[in-house]
Amino acid sequence: MTDYEILSLFSEFGANTQTVFMNYVTVLSAFLIAGFLVADRLSKTMTIVLVALFSVVAFQQGTALLLHWGDQVGLMADIRGREALGWHGSARVGPLVGALFNITYFVAVIGGYVGALVFFFSRRRAKSVAE
Repeated sequence: MTDYEILSLFSEFGANTQTVFMNYVTVLSAFLIAGFLVADRLSKTMTIVLVALFSVVAFQQGTALLLHWGDQVGLMADIRGREALGWHGSARVGPLVGALFNITYFVAVIGGYVGALVFFFSRRRAKSVAE
């Protein structure tokens, strides 16, 4: 692979990672809005369907982020090994910086997932307590 190709691929992985994460944030926001507006009025069946759909999408997005992370770490190692690419940001920082950057995506996905479920079921519980 040429220097240009590896840098282009690295950039593309970065853009794809951000796209996957923004798709997750969109689905997370929709789930939170649904929780706020209708969680207390959904039947048990619809609650199961909604939570299952959200869980599947969250798992898919988390898995995609994990795959992108693994590929980016490999590309960073290859970039660091090329003398001509010593100017590139990923060649100037250690692998820990790249790992920390990508770990923030996982923390946000897992934290958002757990937080959204807690919020959703607390809104459902609010109805049963009020009655």
